[in-house]
Amino acid sequence: MRESFTHDVFISHSAKDKPIVREIAERLRADGLRVWFDEWELKPGDSIPAKIEAGLENTRVLVLCMSANAFGSDWAQLEAGTFRFRDPLNQERRFIPLRLDEAPAKGSLAQFLYIDWQKDADREAAYGKLAGACRPAPTPLSPEIQENFQVAAWSLGHTDAVRSVAFSPDGQQALSGADDYTVRLWDTQSRRCLRVLEGHSGGVNGVAFSPDGQYALSGADDNAVRLWDTQSGRCLRVLEGHTDKVNSVAFSPDGQHALSGGYDPILRLWNAKTGKCIFLLEGHSALLNSVTFSPDGLSILSGGRDYTLRLWDVKTGKCVRVLDGHNGVIHSVAYSPNGRFAASGAAGAEIRLWDLKSGECVHVLKGHTGSVFSVAFSPDGKSILSGAHDDTLRFWKSSTGKCIRVIRRHTAPVTSVSYSPDGLWALSGSEDHTVRIWNLNFGVYDQLFQGHSDKVWSVAFSPDGRWAFSGGGDDTIYKWNH
Repeated sequence: MRESFTHDVFISHSAKDKPIVREIAERLRADGLRVWFDEWELKPGDSIPAKIEAGLENTRVLVLCMSANAFGSDWAQLEAGTFRFRDPLNQERRFIPLRLDEAPAKGSLAQFLYIDWQKDADREAAYGKLAGACRPAPTPLSPEIQENFQVAAWSLGHTDAVRSVAFSPDGQQALSGADDYTVRLWDTQSRRCLRVLEGHSGGVNGVAFSPDGQYALSGADDNAVRLWDTQSGRCLRVLEGHTDKVNSVAFSPDGQHALSGGYDPILRLWNAKTGKCIFLLEGHSALLNSVTFSPDGLSILSGGRDYTLRLWDVKTGKCVRVLDGHNGVIHSVAYSPNGRFAASGAAGAEIRLWDLKSGECVHVLKGHTGSVFSVAFSPDGKSILSGAHDDTLRFWKSSTGKCIRVIRRHTAPVTSVSYSPDGLWALSGSEDHTVRIWNLNFGVYDQLFQGHSDKVWSVAFSPDGRWAFSGGGDDTIYKWNH
């Protein structure tokens, strides 16, 4: 078997069909496929026949664009290039006819199922078929690596959907918050429930550990934020002031402050020791979906249903910048590791990358065809991972905003994504009840984890990257060892 190809797709076409074929080639390339397209490959002085032959030899999939133009004077040359791809014994290659117009397929081509790209065709559906057929199969991991995959599932007594999970800084403990009004603290090694933190009178939407692991925060539908002692399980303080559901909570990196946001839509910055509200961060005009501290703890980023992001100064409580540009609800925000940039995912199938120093949108990341529910930066900040309602994950190059890979493996919206601390793995949870782990060093090989019987809402890696956890609508926590 051939070990590698320099290109994923060779597009064979008539020069008279160049405009429509160019659009197809550009879209495939934008989706992370390596496309051999003559305009991009042929240089002055090249031997055209030799260059085409080398391209065909080093490409895995041939897309033949069938049309009245192609079946004209160019046909003999185009047909000659198809033979190695049409050989049924050549399992490492693939032949895909793409029908551009009503011209009937010639001769033996009639036996092949084509993708319809005519004017009246559903081209979005056709493109999905084309891109899927052109993608390489995942590279299998060695048996030794596959043997390391383990799964453990348990219900820690939750009797309703698990909405949020979080790890302690040392990875030895984890928190889960659920619609059964409880927060549960458990040991990640033994899977034993250590504490049931009771007190909320509504579903728990967000949980967080303090940087030293001694305290926990929870925000719930009862409009309250609670501060817990993880050693005793005792509620130390009820942080009151919100007038509607709280769906996001966070500790500052130094543990001195707590942050909460929700439906009111006012962010509240608290003194984590005294429970006193320091600042009301007012400015949003609709509920908040995501709030987070910067890596240095000096600023806060928030996004919600008013289509805006706001950048806040922790020392003054003032709004420093309003980041305006989205045309839909913002579902997820993330800081880059150095705190200079932020990514936001929103309805309208859009991701925006912001320079927080200037307040400018430096890139609009386009490619998803549904709302973007989750975004995450790689640990080195060089790439961005996103999951969306179109059932796909996309990897983006943060310096250019270009999509470098599209993954279509889930069969329902992707609700949550995460990078491992070393950046070698990615994690995704979906409404298709599955969790997938992606090894980025092995051609984005994925391991499918099935076990949930309802939608997966939250996924997370342990701080050392050895474990991944998922929680969903089936009241169950899953622990995955990769």
